Amino acid sequence: MMNAAADGNGFRFYPPRHEPGAKMLLGRSYPDGYEGGVQALADLARHPATARHIATKLATHFIADQPPEDSIRRIENAFKASGGDLKTVYEAIVDDPNAWRPEPAKVRSPVEYVTAAMRIAGGERVAMLDEKSVGPFIQSARAMGEMPFSASSPKGWPDTANAWTGSDAVLERVEWANAAAQRLGQQSDPVMLADAALGPLLHAETRTAISRAASPAQGLAFLFASPEFQRR
Repeated sequence: MMNAAADGNGFRFYPPRHEPGAKMLLGRSYPDGYEGGVQALADLARHPATARHIATKLATHFIADQPPEDSIRRIENAFKASGGDLKTVYEAIVDDPNAWRPEPAKVRSPVEYVTAAMRIAGGERVAMLDEKSVGPFIQSARAMGEMPFSASSPKGWPDTANAWTGSDAVLERVEWANAAAQRLGQQSDPVMLADAALGPLLHAETRTAISRAASPAQGLAFLFASPEFQRR
């Protein structure tokens, strides 16, 4: 039987799964057992490299694929000063001027892309979809390379544009845009939706193309496939 020690935060230690004896980690020896594991995790959480790594990951996700150094440093300092308090770290992101630049800096991942399209075109109908109806949309994200909740490694899904902007990926998005627009856009007003979705970020050329579409569904497909809609 596996004897698992634990604290209120959910850490578990299962002796049969570990080699007995003290362990060396980053030049420090930790005793065998649960207490040694807790000490190691606490030291890793306080290590300067941890603050830097988390700050870089957050800045990459919320600001840009190549975030400014001052943004990374601001988030890193918030992590260190607060002892890793995530609320304080997130406040540093919200207060960062680089996070509020008007031009979209991030390419939407497949899940973000499908979700954004469903929200703008489906409205209240999307919230009422049952599991069976949502299935095709989940498979759509999978076809574009990102099956929800199924990342292939503990690192999660890629968070930079080069993972989602290859020729095959772009073709998948265009094909999905056409198929989704046929399902969601027969009775839509694509120009109104484009204005609502993109506001001042909507290029005049894109708006003209949408307004001249042969049908509402085609106009919605133009919106979904537009360069502006690919980004957030």
